[in-house]
Amino acid sequence: MKTRSGGCGAVAGAILSMVADAAARGGGASAGFCGLPAQPVMAPKASSRNAGRGQLRPRGLRTVFIDPFPGLSNRSIAMTVARGFRFLGRLASRQAIADNPASAFYSCFSPRELCMRFSEILQAMAGSGGAWTASVGEEWLQGRTVFGGLQAAIAVKAMRGLVPAGLPLRTLQTSFIAPLGAGSFRAEARVLRSGKSATQVEARLYDGEQVACHALGIFGSSRESAVHVELPYPEVPKDFDGAREIPFIPGATPVFTRNVRMRWASGTFPFQGSTVPRTQIYVSLRDEPSCDELLLIGLADIIPSPGLSLLKKPAPASSLTWTLELFSEEYDGSAADPFLVDAEVVSAANGYISHSTTVWSPAKRLLGLSRQSVVVFG
Repeated sequence: MKTRSGGCGAVAGAILSMVADAAARGGGASAGFCGLPAQPVMAPKASSRNAGRGQLRPRGLRTVFIDPFPGLSNRSIAMTVARGFRFLGRLASRQAIADNPASAFYSCFSPRELCMRFSEILQAMAGSGGAWTASVGEEWLQGRTVFGGLQAAIAVKAMRGLVPAGLPLRTLQTSFIAPLGAGSFRAEARVLRSGKSATQVEARLYDGEQVACHALGIFGSSRESAVHVELPYPEVPKDFDGAREIPFIPGATPVFTRNVRMRWASGTFPFQGSTVPRTQIYVSLRDEPSCDELLLIGLADIIPSPGLSLLKKPAPASSLTWTLELFSEEYDGSAADPFLVDAEVVSAANGYISHSTTVWSPAKRLLGLSRQSVVVFG
């Protein structure tokens, strides 16, 4: 869940972490329209001065009605959330939500049943060979760009038009070059080389004539080998049922997170000033009946960088490059099941964060290993 090219998802971490903490202490939110809480946010009635000030309006945005912690009387949390919304409003002047508030309102408040699932977007792609067209709605935006995991999956779908279906994807290298907005866009792929051991395919996603995303996929068949090493499943302090879930908050968390689930098993939420540069998060894609190579790509990119947890206040961040290695040719179960993503910062200096991630199936099989480079402006 990384904000790319100036998106406002970075600010959301501070707000949603307070919401999760508050929900853990105060009972959590009641379900409302399209999975949102039912009542508007109301400041606690600590004094008469607060009368009429219950609804929090982000500057530059439309009013957002949520109630992530009904009945909570901790005034400091409410005020901190308000400050987070105001900061988000200042950033929003650079976002698509400021350019088109009506469509942004629709993407936040339309029923989730009307939103296309991750797999449906890929199935709806039109084209053949190396020339494809994809259409992505605003419900899959991450700031002002399409969710990065979906961009990468679309690129691989375009590559698949040039590669035999039975040839597994082994490595995917993705560069996020420019914002890729919602709507229809081109995806073009070409084979760079096809040898006995591997086939290398390049794909580009275009925003008009601008290359917004560039990906290189390496496909290779299995072969006999004397080398076999298995990484043990990591120690995780909480199972899925015991982990805290982050809710979707319109106007605060990235819009695409309404289509996913995230539960923190260990580590702290973004912008909490943690001293431990590691997070373990259970992730899933809502309502997906199965799992495959493309869905796993999406699952692997959902979480925010653990480096953001080291920051003490909200700051924008943007993924630059992402490398994903896949180790399995079989994907059992459903992408709606909980997959564990174990991420740790390897290096952080001069405004750049590098973190490594392992992705584990619900059956505790290692499915993928990734490395990501993130620039942070704070």
